Amino acid sequence: MSKIFALVNSKSEEDNANYLVNRIIDGAMNLSTNIISLHYVQKLHILYDYAEAKNGEDDDFSDWIDDIRSSDVFVLGITFEGKNVSSKLGIVLHRFFTEADSLNLKGKNVIAVIASDSAGSELRDFVQSLRERFVKAGMVYVDDLIFIEENGQHAKDNAAIDSKALIIGASLRTNWRNYDDKAIR
Repeated sequence: MSKIFALVNSKSEEDNANYLVNRIIDGAMNLSTNIISLHYVQKLHILYDYAEAKNGEDDDFSDWIDDIRSSDVFVLGITFEGKNVSSKLGIVLHRFFTEADSLNLKGKNVIAVIASDSAGSELRDFVQSLRERFVKAGMVYVDDLIFIEENGQHAKDNAAIDSKALIIGASLRTNWRNYDDKAIR
């Protein structure tokens, strides 16, 4: 059984990034995958760094630490608009990579889901930078699912991208230890 920690940065629950992360989870759930948690960046109380949290002020990131440590897979859903992502997601990623050693990220798998309004060089550079940062943290960058929103199209209306999200979710179980029969898949 895989354990998944999912984090979504989207404007609403109807957003393409949120939809695709949920489709990955749907694919994984059909295979008895245990979802640890699904969080939305916009709803978080997050401090800029661990030093602030150590000084007695708690935040949502501190509450996630055990879930992140015990997960097998980290799924990150991102809405990329124009040339950047939200500043709150930037803070979350800063904390994530700054505290990578204490989070025991080495060997954990990561899947990035990115919904963007354009396919420009800014998106390509962002995806490449994200891959490099995850690998530097010792994680295995399994896949990314990039959906370019054209003319307001929603991912649920695109059968190919919808199917790919389900397949990514379904493939999670084949890569992890199955705790029921102790077999390595």
